[in-house]
Amino acid sequence: MSQTPQNEKKSRFQLSREVQEEFVNGIAQAMLSLAENTEQSQPPVAETPFCPATGKEYSGANMVRLMLAGMEKGYADNRWLTFKQLQAVREEYPDLNIRIKKGEHGVTVLRPEDVKLKPADDPVQGVPQGVVESLLFKGVHYEMKVRVGDSVLLVHSTHARPVGTQVKLTVAPEDCLTFVQSHSDHGGADVVLEVVGTEATFRLAWECARPNAIVSVVALYNKAQTLPLPDMYGKNLTFKTGGVDGCNCAETLRLIAEGKLDTQPLITHTYPLSRIEEAYELFENRRDNVIKVAVECS
Repeated sequence: MSQTPQNEKKSRFQLSREVQEEFVNGIAQAMLSLAENTEQSQPPVAETPFCPATGKEYSGANMVRLMLAGMEKGYADNRWLTFKQLQAVREEYPDLNIRIKKGEHGVTVLRPEDVKLKPADDPVQGVPQGVVESLLFKGVHYEMKVRVGDSVLLVHSTHARPVGTQVKLTVAPEDCLTFVQSHSDHGGADVVLEVVGTEATFRLAWECARPNAIVSVVALYNKAQTLPLPDMYGKNLTFKTGGVDGCNCAETLRLIAEGKLDTQPLITHTYPLSRIEEAYELFENRRDNVIKVAVECS
């Protein structure tokens, strides 16, 4: 069971440094323990920790941290859940009588993602839409193949939809980074568009980018943003900023008309010209998860 403290949010750089120290200390303690207990014929073997809610093994710093915690506590079970995932399992399987020992503390990790499947007619816009091609129950979670365009995504989720159902795939904001990293060939996205304009989304944008990627800042900010260079070390990112460049509007409109440029994922709201003041008010106050507003002039 893992749970992120609410009073402090550590960066990946800080977590990595802590894991390095724990790894060295853990190896040293294990060597001392073996030296002091030479009569023990079969020392415990640490298996790879995994999340039963998603069916995925933990990797990288998470794997090391959980393995060390399991060795230190003497855990024989390598299943690790977040507190919210554990609550969901308790509600779905009340007969298991799952309880948390009083005074027990969790282990801080970078959370595994949980893909949410929504009906295709759900009002949420600007997210991938696909069709469920297969469904397999894996004990606690579901494994589904979802076709999105020419691609087939293997989805592990606690949410299931029947085969043939049209769905939209969304990820909670706190799980976005893990989802992008686990579904990208090079540990992150080639290009990231930052369209929201908050301090949290600015950080999320460059965190989701792979090394040598491009981060395009489309959003407007109310205050200056900072670049935490120690956390960004080794990324070698290219940032592109600026307002709307109207020099290539003709070519852009032509590509949209030919279907070569799909702007639908960016357009979350549409208003007639007679209600343009409402559109501006919505956009200015960033309500209803707005990204871009289209105005119909006909």
